[in-house]
Amino acid sequence: MDYVENQTAPAFVDQDFKEKSSWSEFALQYYLLPPYFDITASAQYTGGNISEPKLKGDQIEILTGQATLGWVLPQFSEFYQLKLNLERFYMTTFTEDNDFGFRNLVGWQVYPTLEWLTFGSDAFMQISTFFKVPLWTDTGNRRELTAGLKFRIPFGQRRGFPAYAYQTAIILKVFYTDLRVQYENDTGEVEIKQSGASIGFNW
Repeated sequence: MDYVENQTAPAFVDQDFKEKSSWSEFALQYYLLPPYFDITASAQYTGGNISEPKLKGDQIEILTGQATLGWVLPQFSEFYQLKLNLERFYMTTFTEDNDFGFRNLVGWQVYPTLEWLTFGSDAFMQISTFFKVPLWTDTGNRRELTAGLKFRIPFGQRRGFPAYAYQTAIILKVFYTDLRVQYENDTGEVEIKQSGASIGFNW
């Protein structure tokens, strides 16, 4: 993760450092009308350094939470899935002595997610590319771009429809996120560029 923070306050020392950290996520999804409408509650945590920062205090932990209502648009191809999401998000950072970072950022955003199902939705191993670019947010000081590649390896029998939601599977994910947060009254800006990989379990 690359973290850059600049402020106009005379006493503030600009932060610019790289950090290797663990990244974890938990999501609970419920289908209101499979496969078109769903509700998802999720949380992500970035922290627990794998490598020590170069300078004491140059470490940041990030906690993010979302509640999302998703609508899968009618598919024009079995190889593509377009979904429109309305999301309520919460984001905050933790640093030593709380001397930089931002606190309690809350807002709404609307964004599409496009998945390219490389081998179709019925393949044994599903490979998909995903993108997230918000179209609208009521928090004008937050901009985000996320892209990644997801490998889904199912095992066991499917228990419902759609299969990708109700079948036990191992999920491998590689992702990149570019997040920018502008402070109110133009007093400063944070830019976080995070790339990583995760292995997960869908049950």
